[in-house]
Amino acid sequence: MYSGAEKVMEKYADILFRIAYGYCNNREEAEDILQETIYRYLIKKPEFQDENHEKAWLIRVIINISKNYVRSFWRKNIDPIENEIVSLDKEDLFVWDTIQSLPDKYRIVIQLHYIEGYTIREIAGILEKKESTIGTWLERAKKYLRQRWED
Repeated sequence: MYSGAEKVMEKYADILFRIAYGYCNNREEAEDILQETIYRYLIKKPEFQDENHEKAWLIRVIINISKNYVRSFWRKNIDPIENEIVSLDKEDLFVWDTIQSLPDKYRIVIQLHYIEGYTIREIAGILEKKESTIGTWLERAKKYLRQRWED
C-alpha cells in the first residue's frame, strides 16, 4: 500500500522536478526543492477537490520554494565546485539556454504551456494571475525567443 508521499511522487515527480530544475539549473538543488515540496504536502495534509487541484497546489508550492531558494543568501554566495554536465546536442542546448535566459515569470509560463500542456486559464489558476496577464507573458516570452533564435 502506498503512502501519500509515494502516490504524489509517482504521479507528479517528473513535472515538479522539471519546474524546480528550471529555476535552479542544478540536479541536486532541484531534488532538494522537490523533497521540501513533498515534506510540506505531508505536513499540511491539504484536502483537494480532485487530482487537478492537487497538481496545481503542488506546482504552486514548488514554484514558491524554488523562487525563495534562488533568492536565498546562501545560493547567491556560494561558488559551485563544478558545472553540471548536460547531454544535449548543440541545437537543443541553445534552445535550453535561451529558455533559461527568460525571466522567471515568462519561463514558467512557457514550461507550463508548451511542455506540460496547460491552457492559459489553467496556468492563471495555478499562478493566481489573470488570464490576460498569462496571455501577455506568453506572447512576450515567444517574442523574446523568436528574436533570440533569429539572431
